[in-house]
Amino acid sequence: MPASVFDPAFVWIARVASGFFILIQLIILLDFIYIINEYLLERDDGLGNGLLIGGSALLIIGSIIGTGFLYYLYSPSSSCSLNIFFITWNLIIFLIYGSLSISPLRNESAGLLTSAVVFAYNTYYVWSALNSEPPSDGSCTSDSLGGNNVIQIIGFVLALLAVAFSTARGGASSSSVTLGGGGGGSDGDGDKDDNDLPYRPDFFCMMFVLASCYVAVLLTGWDGQTEGEFAIDTGWGSTWVKIVASWVCALMYTWSLIAHHMFNDRVF
Repeated sequence: MPASVFDPAFVWIARVASGFFILIQLIILLDFIYIINEYLLERDDGLGNGLLIGGSALLIIGSIIGTGFLYYLYSPSSSCSLNIFFITWNLIIFLIYGSLSISPLRNESAGLLTSAVVFAYNTYYVWSALNSEPPSDGSCTSDSLGGNNVIQIIGFVLALLAVAFSTARGGASSSSVTLGGGGGGSDGDGDKDDNDLPYRPDFFCMMFVLASCYVAVLLTGWDGQTEGEFAIDTGWGSTWVKIVASWVCALMYTWSLIAHHMFNDRVF
């Protein structure tokens, strides 16, 4: 096919589709951590409480240590004001939603563990965003760790794993919907209709379409500019998309903590 088939039309289609995929991915993440937190709360035993406390402490301490490395690697001087803002703002918003998650205002299904997971996830997103910054004349990009080829490849593999999990879980998220026409064909033995499926094929295929667009953007970069053999997911476009995604994740999680106060007639 000629290049005109893909550029510029498909480029923008892939970018828009990738934005929807990131949004769905964040929703799936929040839903998953709420399910895990509710399960541990319902156990109400030593193991459940230990996992809640230990998991929260481990994730928070690990994220704080990781944040320290981000300051060391990506903001060695005060001139790296943008990187300092990205890292510091991630800490500030964690203090906000972390405080809400242990206050009487919180959703009963939330807790410190859910905030710790979001904090760890957003810290990884900030690291990935800083790692996507293009090389500059300044010293705000790390050449010793964050900017080498091995770390770029590891980050890309982690992104693919997140894509695989989000696609599989997202495709099966509508398991209560069946396509058998609702008859159930009662012949006395109660067998299920052969056409009943544990997922919605249309939604499942849509997730794969969005995921394929997202992977294409990862390979070529959000701004369509790559330099070097291993220049995977680099450029200011990639950086800002990841930073904004981390902010959206924090905003959606904060909303999930307080939404039940504004909509008393709904169950959260």
